[in-house]
Amino acid sequence: MIVSIIILIGCLLNIMIVGMTTLNAIYMSFAVVLIVISIPSIKIFLVNLLHKNKWLNSHNYIYLALIIILIGASIVNNPYKEEHAYFEKLELANSYLEKEKHNKVVKICEDLLEDDVEDVNALLLLGMSYLKEEDYDSSYTYLKNAYELEPYNISVIHNLSLNRYRKGEYWDDLSYNKDAIKYYKELNKLQPRLINPYIYISELSMDLKLFGQAKLYLQYAKIMEPDNRYVLWLLANYHMDMMENYEAIKVIEEALDMNLDKKMENEFEDLLDDIESTLEGDV
Repeated sequence: MIVSIIILIGCLLNIMIVGMTTLNAIYMSFAVVLIVISIPSIKIFLVNLLHKNKWLNSHNYIYLALIIILIGASIVNNPYKEEHAYFEKLELANSYLEKEKHNKVVKICEDLLEDDVEDVNALLLLGMSYLKEEDYDSSYTYLKNAYELEPYNISVIHNLSLNRYRKGEYWDDLSYNKDAIKYYKELNKLQPRLINPYIYISELSMDLKLFGQAKLYLQYAKIMEPDNRYVLWLLANYHMDMMENYEAIKVIEEALDMNLDKKMENEFEDLLDDIESTLEGDV
């Protein structure tokens, strides 16, 4: 009776605290009980071994054999083994994605989806891989499925936004920018301290001639990172598009006072030349 209670308590502790499966917990609990029962025999075994006396009786060997078998069974049936193998596959797929080995990414991720059709990690990797291949429709299908399963997954939303933006750019169709803005706004809500959504929304809004929205997000971006050269470049372009030339000059001069690389410095100086030419023409 006492042994049964010990085994039951051991099973429950292993399941709740250690996270074992029921079968593993039973194996391990039996093993622990046998170890406790066999402590006197183990002591005799060690004493005999050290003094080179005769070995244990046959029933003692049975105890030891059962302990080894039960512990071995709990290790072989370890649920973490499958989890480790799963993350190894994801890591391998990620490495193939970085090396742009599309077919290998697809093979691994499709195998993962055979085990679990709602595997968001596999759907995301497939979406990213097809995006690199410029197969925007296939990419969108996988990313949209991932989004429906995890609508708050930042990586999924970012790649979904990028997909819409890239497809619009590829087909020269600004209507896709509206979808991209929608997803970037969701990303902005989830990560309000991340500057990239502000920049992307302002760029896409300028393309759609949503100048009020563009200005708002550029102002937020400038508050977040006052020395961000690209934000200043966008802001200068915004003022030029709005014919606010003197405001544009202020932004350009602010940028030129910074330690810019030569390429960026030339771009700001070109903007300044354009404004000066415009102002001279107005005189």
